[in-house]
Amino acid sequence: MGRALIIVHYHYRPGGVRQVVEWGAGAVARCWGCERVVVLGGERVPEGWRGEFERAVFPMPVRWESDAGLGYWREFAGEGGAEELLRREVGSGDVVWAHNLSVGRRLRLGAMVVRVAEAAGASVWLHQHDWWWDGRWERWAEFGEQGVESLEEAVALTFPAGERVRTVAVNAADARFARDVLGRVCGFGGNPLVRPETSRAAVERAWEWLRAMSGGRRVWVYPARALRRKNFAEAVLVMRAVDEGAMLVTTGGVSSAAECGWYGAMERAVEEGGWPVRLAVAELGGAPTVPAMMGAAEAVVMSSLREGFGLPWWEAAVLRRPLLARRLAGTRETLEMVGLGASAVWDAVMVPRGAFDAGAEEVRVGERRERLVGMLPGELRRFVRDAMRGIPDEVDFGELSFEAQREVVDSGVGLEERRNPWLGEVRGGMRVPAEVDEVRAGPEMWAARFCGMGPDGGDRAGGVRDAVRGERLAASLGVVVREWWRHPLLWP
Repeated sequence: MGRALIIVHYHYRPGGVRQVVEWGAGAVARCWGCERVVVLGGERVPEGWRGEFERAVFPMPVRWESDAGLGYWREFAGEGGAEELLRREVGSGDVVWAHNLSVGRRLRLGAMVVRVAEAAGASVWLHQHDWWWDGRWERWAEFGEQGVESLEEAVALTFPAGERVRTVAVNAADARFARDVLGRVCGFGGNPLVRPETSRAAVERAWEWLRAMSGGRRVWVYPARALRRKNFAEAVLVMRAVDEGAMLVTTGGVSSAAECGWYGAMERAVEEGGWPVRLAVAELGGAPTVPAMMGAAEAVVMSSLREGFGLPWWEAAVLRRPLLARRLAGTRETLEMVGLGASAVWDAVMVPRGAFDAGAEEVRVGERRERLVGMLPGELRRFVRDAMRGIPDEVDFGELSFEAQREVVDSGVGLEERRNPWLGEVRGGMRVPAEVDEVRAGPEMWAARFCGMGPDGGDRAGGVRDAVRGERLAASLGVVVREWWRHPLLWP
């Protein structure tokens, strides 16, 4: 039947992982000499995307299989027929491309994938997009219910080792953390990038659609699904300071049950506060494509507190639109790989303590912190118990709860250049990001780097190295926890 590229992920709903799979699969399969593609997931693939993917890898044939044992949501339902499915599909010489098993769902799935693949004579590429220790501490209780007793054991399970295994991160900072702190051989693969498909006519139609929808206002586009970490309220505050009278539109709606409560609060804030915002406009009937909207926007904004890769940075550069964003070290470093310099403009958005009820915020955040301490592994609780107590006279807007953020926006307070020096530069004229080298960013060049990393190799990848066991591992993860602790918006 010929060598197969076997793709494994929990689901193929819209999102960054699905985009990487669609853009990269054909190039990766050709690079490894595969003749067919098998897509395995925990739920049925959306029909519309199935056709798009098959066109992307044409002329290679594609098989689609699903089993609940690979799914994201049914953590305690057992493995179902997942192992049987993998044994049936994986053969000698095949390449298993497994995505995001490092988030810790189906905790033992990664080890099972490695075990089955190595028994069959296949190789495994663990493509890590996110990490269980980065703001997902509510998962620690799930780990405990499955018998995990230590940080070392959790790391070993989510980073399974093997003779024919390679671990790759999409972010240079994450790859370095995995190497230096966890002691794992981890490559930096970045993501494949494809030029946004749009035309001048499509952009002109999008401009007309946005102007009509906004009542003739200039429009800023925030190209993202509705996630708390996107920090939407900060985009509103920045837009109001830079381009008074403009409207902010977000493209995506809720795609996770965990985000519904926050999103409902956001909808109420927009309606009751009269914010110049329209949410999830890409889901409206007759809406333009997201790239067309970005191309027609007055500006693209990304106020996110966390990003794994930062695709909108690239898209804004290609579409030649001004980009306003929080400066995220990992994202900036990653995109420099394809020739995109830093175009993000602020490290913090500083607001005065008097712009919100600081006393209520201290009580609210303090109560939530006490609850969150109980979610953490015992080894990490001491790193956060006394962290970030009290509110200073000036505070970063991104370090407030959503309730306090809403109070700031509703108060009508304006951002001051004295507190936010970056405002002067932006008000002087929003700059377009540097042009990028599309050749270095394309799927074929990306696949050559990605596939050329080679396997981890036996002893080099075997478990967590002694130097980071126990106290040193806890101290290193404690730094991560303290950073997460600064942002109540990220807390479950």
